[in-house]
Amino acid sequence: MSLIVVLMFVNVAARGAAYQVKPGCQESCGNITIPFPYPFGTTPDCYIAHNFLITCNTTDYDPPRAFLTTSSIRVLEILLLKGQLRISGRVGYD
Repeated sequence: MSLIVVLMFVNVAARGAAYQVKPGCQESCGNITIPFPYPFGTTPDCYIAHNFLITCNTTDYDPPRAFLTTSSIRVLEILLLKGQLRISGRVGYD
């Protein structure tokens, strides 16, 4: 019984935290929301590890576009509660 209560509490806490932004951290890039708590962020104090860096390109795009780390992999959506990161990539064949 206590396990169910704990899981329900964690689920409710995660839902509330999904719409918060860590103070001093960028909360969006273009139309992409960068949720807090971790793991993603745009500066070292805002992401948990370098692999979770989101680069916001405000120079070449209007509106700005989010990219995974320093790559050309475009981030389309971050779904923290589902544990998903939607990206856009080229598919090719020879």
